[in-house]
Order: sequence, then C-alpha cells, then structure tokens
Amino acid sequence: MLTAEWPYGTGENFLSDEIPFLLERFPNLLVLPMFATGTARATDPRVSIIPSGPPSDLRLLELLRGVAKSGGLLGKEWGHSPGFPFSTGTFYLISRTLGIARRIEKRILETAGELHFKRGIIYSYWMNQSCMGGIFAAKKLGWPVVSRAHGGDLYLERHPKGYLPWHEWKVSHLDCLFPVSENGRNYLVQSYPKYKEKIRVQHLGVRKGEKRKNRVGDSDELHIVSCSTIIPLKRVDRIFETVHALHDRLIKEPSATFKTIRWTHFGDGPGLEDLKEKVRRTNKPGLEITLPGRVEPEFVTDFYVREEVDLFLNYSTSEGIPVSIMEAGSCGIPAAAPMTGGIPEIVTRETGIPFHVDDTPDTVAGMIKTALTDGALAAKGDGAYRLWSNRFDRDKNYRQFADFLASL
Repeated sequence: MLTAEWPYGTGENFLSDEIPFLLERFPNLLVLPMFATGTARATDPRVSIIPSGPPSDLRLLELLRGVAKSGGLLGKEWGHSPGFPFSTGTFYLISRTLGIARRIEKRILETAGELHFKRGIIYSYWMNQSCMGGIFAAKKLGWPVVSRAHGGDLYLERHPKGYLPWHEWKVSHLDCLFPVSENGRNYLVQSYPKYKEKIRVQHLGVRKGEKRKNRVGDSDELHIVSCSTIIPLKRVDRIFETVHALHDRLIKEPSATFKTIRWTHFGDGPGLEDLKEKVRRTNKPGLEITLPGRVEPEFVTDFYVREEVDLFLNYSTSEGIPVSIMEAGSCGIPAAAPMTGGIPEIVTRETGIPFHVDDTPDTVAGMIKTALTDGALAAKGDGAYRLWSNRFDRDKNYRQFADFLASL
C-alpha cells in the first residue's frame, strides 16, 4: 500500500479506518509512505512500514535520479508539457516526479525480493508520484496495480497551467482506477474515454455515528460546525463571513427569535493565526466562535453526539467527496456546501443546502435562514443520515473494496 505520508505526518487520518478491512483479506500488509518525517503514529502490529528511502528534503537528489533513470520517459513528457522548452519550473516538476517514482519502484522491488514474495498487489492511495513508482514495479513483478483518485491527484485544473506529469500515462497503465466520486469518474472518462472500462467509483466511508436529535423550533440557538485545514482552497474566511451575516439576520433583526449563533471550526493550517486574529477583533453579542484546532476524527464525531449541532458548513472550491461531510451525515447533521466536484453527490436539497461556488456569504446566510424559517433542517438531517447509510457506510464500502482487491 502506497501512501503520501501515513503513518507519518498528520494527514490521511481516514486511512486508519480502511486498514482493518484490508487486514481481513491480506495477511501481509506492507505500507510504503512516499515521505516519512517525524514520528510514526501507532498502527496495527500486523502492518509493516517500509522505510521510504533517502530523506525527503533531498530534492536535488530526487531531480537527478529522475534525469539519470529516465528510461526515455523524461524527454517525451517534457516535450509535451506546457511552456516547453522555456519553463524550468515544469522541467523540475517532471524530473522530480520521475525521481520520486524511481525511488518508490526501487523500495518495492527490494522489499519483494527480501521477503521472497511471489504474488502481491500494489495499491496506491493517491494517483501521484508513488502511483507511478508502483506501476513501474508492478510491471517488473507481474503483479496487478490499482489506485484511488481523490481531488488534487485527479483534477488537472487545480494545478498551475492545468498540468500534472504523466496523468494519462498513469491512467493507461493501471489495472484499475478508483475515483472516490461519480464526478471524478465522469471527469476521467471524458478526458480518457478509451480507458473507461477500468475506471470505477469506490466511495470512501466513515463509521456510524449516533444520530443526534434534531432541534425542531425548540431552541433559540443555532450551532454551526466546520472541519478542514485552513488553506485558500477551503475558504474558511467565507464561513467566518457567513456566520457574521447569519448573526445580523437572526439576532439583530427586531423580529429575531434567536439569541445565540455558535460556530465551531475544527482544523489548523497556515491561515489559523489570521483567523484567530479576526475572531479576537469580533465583539458581537450573541456570537460565539470556538477554534479547537486539529483534533482526531473520533473527537469530531463524539462532539457531534455530545453537542447539539444544527448544520455543517463547507466552502471548498474543489473537492472529491469530503469525509468531513460524511461524518456529519453519519450523525444526522445536514450540510450547506458548494456544488463543486463530488459534493453534489452528498449534499442535495434532501440532505442539506447546496449553493453555487460563487455565491456570496450573505446569499448563503439567506439560504440558511430560509431553511430555518421553513423548519426544513430536521428533514434534511434525516435525509443526510439515510444517504450516509446507503452510500458512505465505512464497513460496507471498505469491506467491499478489500474483497475486490483480493479477487485480482
């Protein structure tokens, strides 16, 4: 299994949920992170972690390896890249991508040889540099190689010049490719129609939460929760602005029945300190903002059960299907989110409040107020829970996926 960093770093938390189901079908599960810095998280003792190779900060080494061990691939990709032959940045990206891939290939081949494995499957969690290295190794070993595809590794427009090295090459050489959303599959099939038979949706999933009781017109408080890294892609600043607009609509108006608007945001990132400063400058009676920072996924779902949460709010400009919205749905919490990427597959008029990606915070606040006035949030929460049960139940989805991998 090829990861970006897991079990190192702080990301890919949801991988911990998938591992037990893979272990049901595979007695030997080896994990090779692309980069390994810091201390590894505790893992199941049956999982073996393969050292990833030279320190990941040796970028020049990765670049030189890509040039030296090109195998004829570098020149061809460079010749078809945007800006050729004048973009040195693109040349660096292509060369380092290939260098990382060759490092991953080498580690897989060495490990398979040391352990005398005759049969195996290579599963890349992302369609990234590791995936490319996995393809190289799989072809030499004669093993099947598969990959998931999420968002940043799938949608080209999320990258400078709309470019990722060897994007079609990876699709063409994988035995199976599993985008996590219908939108992702449609995107890939439209881009590379001749490979459509190997591209199939495989949803992620979250554990069952405890469906909380909906507050139906019996509270003078509105509690909104969000959960994401604080980076430009997630537009947490717009959540901040929407909460303020809701305060003006629900509390300041003479006919207002609400006394308190609460907003809790889970997650850290480069923008956390700026957000904290904005909150410090906020002084509106009846507006309460809490920023716990990064917490474990189990804490978030326990919080949903323990606290009275009315709505989950997301503002991302691009997504696969957010695990954070799945977690909210597993507890019967409706979501308001933009209609981008795979989000419309989980946020519909029956399960939440879908809005256009360019809608202003004031417009979104108006939509939330309308849902409150109409008493619609309770029914939307019930719909969110049903959709989670039908499509995003961790046990169903991960066991089905593990069974499929075992059949290859």
